[in-house]
Amino acid sequence: MTPIVGDGSQDVHGNRIVSTLGGVALNNNGTLVFGAEFENASDRLGSSAGFYAALETGRASKSIVPVFAPTDSVEEDLIKLKYQGSYIELEFGYPLSYGYIPMVGGRILDKTVDYALNDQGEFVFSVNGALIKASPKPGLTVENPVLPVGPSTPIGPIVSPVGPVGQGFRLPVDMPLCGVIMCFFDPVYSVGYVYDIVSSSSQSFKTVLIPGPLPNGDSSFRISFSGQVFDLNAGQEFDISAVVSGGVKRFEIFGIDLAEQVEADNPLGFVTGLTFGGELLSDFFFDMYPILAGCPVSTGADTCLIDSIANQNLGVDALDGTDTLQLGGANPFSFDVAKIGSIYRNFEVFEKIDGANVTLTGTATVAANWDVFAGTLTASGGNAIFNASGVNVRSGATFAVAASETIGRLSGAGALTLAAGQTLTTGDGADTSFTGTTSGAGGLPKAGAGKFSTLSLGHTGLTTVAGGELNANGTIAGSVQINAGATLSGANTIAGNLTNLGTLKSGNSPGSTIVGGNYVGGGLMAVEVVFNSAGAPVNGTTHDYLQVGGNVTGTTQLSIIPFAPSTAPTATAGNGIELVRVGGTVAANAFTLAGPVIQGGFEYLLKYLPDYAATTDGFFLQSAARQELALNAAMLSAGRDTLRACARSSSGHPGLDGAKGRAWAAGQVGNLDAKGSNALEIDADHDCHGGGADFALTPALQLGLSGGYGSTQADVTISQGRATLDGDGSVIEARAAYVAGGFYASASAGYASTDWDIVNAGGGRLQATVDGMVGSLETGYRIAFDEPSTLSLSAGLNYDGSTCGDSCLLAGVSEDPSNWTAKVGARFDTSLNDGKIKPFLAIGLSDDLDHGQSVTLGNAVSVSDTASMLFDVGAGLDAQVASNVSIFAKGGYTRGFDTQAEGYQATAGSKVSW
Repeated sequence: MTPIVGDGSQDVHGNRIVSTLGGVALNNNGTLVFGAEFENASDRLGSSAGFYAALETGRASKSIVPVFAPTDSVEEDLIKLKYQGSYIELEFGYPLSYGYIPMVGGRILDKTVDYALNDQGEFVFSVNGALIKASPKPGLTVENPVLPVGPSTPIGPIVSPVGPVGQGFRLPVDMPLCGVIMCFFDPVYSVGYVYDIVSSSSQSFKTVLIPGPLPNGDSSFRISFSGQVFDLNAGQEFDISAVVSGGVKRFEIFGIDLAEQVEADNPLGFVTGLTFGGELLSDFFFDMYPILAGCPVSTGADTCLIDSIANQNLGVDALDGTDTLQLGGANPFSFDVAKIGSIYRNFEVFEKIDGANVTLTGTATVAANWDVFAGTLTASGGNAIFNASGVNVRSGATFAVAASETIGRLSGAGALTLAAGQTLTTGDGADTSFTGTTSGAGGLPKAGAGKFSTLSLGHTGLTTVAGGELNANGTIAGSVQINAGATLSGANTIAGNLTNLGTLKSGNSPGSTIVGGNYVGGGLMAVEVVFNSAGAPVNGTTHDYLQVGGNVTGTTQLSIIPFAPSTAPTATAGNGIELVRVGGTVAANAFTLAGPVIQGGFEYLLKYLPDYAATTDGFFLQSAARQELALNAAMLSAGRDTLRACARSSSGHPGLDGAKGRAWAAGQVGNLDAKGSNALEIDADHDCHGGGADFALTPALQLGLSGGYGSTQADVTISQGRATLDGDGSVIEARAAYVAGGFYASASAGYASTDWDIVNAGGGRLQATVDGMVGSLETGYRIAFDEPSTLSLSAGLNYDGSTCGDSCLLAGVSEDPSNWTAKVGARFDTSLNDGKIKPFLAIGLSDDLDHGQSVTLGNAVSVSDTASMLFDVGAGLDAQVASNVSIFAKGGYTRGFDTQAEGYQATAGSKVSW
């Protein structure tokens, strides 16, 4: 092994060692030490300057052989020292050994090599010049170990930073390299120590020695590495490499008796001898940090209490088990969280105890979930708590945020204080609950995908729901902003403003949100509604409810959610279900439905009612039968209206007037716009074409056959909007009549069918067929006046049994059509131009005996009573164009008495008699 020099360079040239050693001196024991810094002039043993060198020759005795030179040079036997201006040259007259030279008190034990010795076996030299007294370089002796390198007390030419926390050892320093001899190290304060190589993968700890008992006699310790624990006795070198081949990179010594009271300012409190394996490169660095007094360390569960700023300078490795680091004491102090994970290692539980305020400073680099049992834990600097960590505040304790902080979770029942202008961002993917109080002028952003549940929030800064869900039940002293993708829920009263860019869920099952300030929309409001109570709603009880004291801007979609019980929904009454009340200004479209609200047979529609109570505006849900029900009823009505106009208008006395038969053909166009009692309105246009023939079997008995086809196009106005009906139908009937003088009676029976194509108010298409038996009964009497005028009076019943059937447009629907219509009429006929022109005037009154078409699903009913109490008036003429051929034309007008119905008909055709 090459002999060792100080902090200069060295070279080996054959038998010569050349060194640029900067300074060498003797200590008080006459032992030469390397690189010792010269002390003041009073430390000199003489007045002359000198240059000195030394050869490290010992291992077993750990001693140094002194070799030095005066100002010039001296030659003693075969050892030569020469001053060469910038370096000292030490020359031996024998081959240089690359091994260890065992020495005891300067005597050579191994004489296998020819050394220059005196009669006593010692090196012989003479001294000319001064000797300078100096302290040994740290690490050479137990009395002067290497101390930790820290920013405030650097040793040697060390480039800062020197370690994770500035309390480790870096090699090489101005001392012998420890690859040759055992070097001695001492940290500042401990009842146990952790040794950790952090700089390289090639070095390891091989052996360790505690030189002797501690001042109070403690000499029995424990050493732990690689999951194993062994006894360690002072004065006995422990060979780690005998247990783990090659050594280890980390080990712990613990079990130092607290009675030793190792003080922080005692550099000789605990000295450790170490040897290393592997090549010691210039970047080699290892940590050596203490286990604090009061923090017992074992492989089980341990608790370490830090109760002052003086009791936290270095650190603890808690080893295995569930270990607790506690902060607390009688007086306030601060704690640098950067020490967690660096010099406070392997702790799993972090607690704030006692009543004093502990302020966390620095930047957290590892997760530490804090449990605040008592007093106040203050987070300062903005990074005092790791972003993914949680804080649990027990009842009676306080968590204070002095600078904006981000944590993973906030829980507990204590107090949270937020400094003005600062924020505590909390929330991750987990659901948490904080039932304590908040105060201060800071803000509380909720982040993460989890649900954060709170009671009242007393801080006056902005509460931002940036992610997940904030469930706040109580009062919120400040304003609230819900960001896109986030949700605010709970029954709460917000003193400030509410900006909803995400989702608002008022209440819990259900509930209310009361906003004292303004509301800014842009998101969604999820509204739970008990539809079984739709007829008797209570705000905030049977449905979610939003009340805004100020103005409303922006737009908000309302997503309606049925809340049990809602399986038997009822119709609304009065204004309906009040979802939103606004005391200030609001636009009619500020709240809209996110989609159709359909429950059972009802569809619930949003209605804006301005100034419904003084200057208060409101948005209400109002019930209507589902479109399928209303369109089913409208389809039945429109078909019957077309049949009535085309095939049931009064044609007067049916007699053939002496002819044996008659055939006819006609076409008609018409319209009926009828609005029923339930606001269903049908505006129907029809055109129909038909014909028939009557035959006289006897002078009193006639038989006939008639039929036709037609189409109906109807615009149907329902609560949901406007729909269209497009029907193509046909009818065929057989008829018999009995005539005796002025009296007549007739009956008909047949079949009618209409195919309907329906487009609902939302643009959806439906198809259906309405068909069934039809018929009529009519009786009358014709009164003859002075030739050629007559008056016919008639009464009758019309039957229309056509139906679509149950579940026609919607499964579960029950259809109850109106089948019977009663009518009475009068017709005045006369003739002109020798009977070739026969004008007439007719009036009639008809009524739906079944009170309309009824379609039901659950509690929802849609009725179309457009045929109730209709008055008809018509006029026309027959014009004979040949002896047995005539043409006819007539027009009519219809008006409803009970309903808003109005329409017209125009008919033209021809007849042939024989």
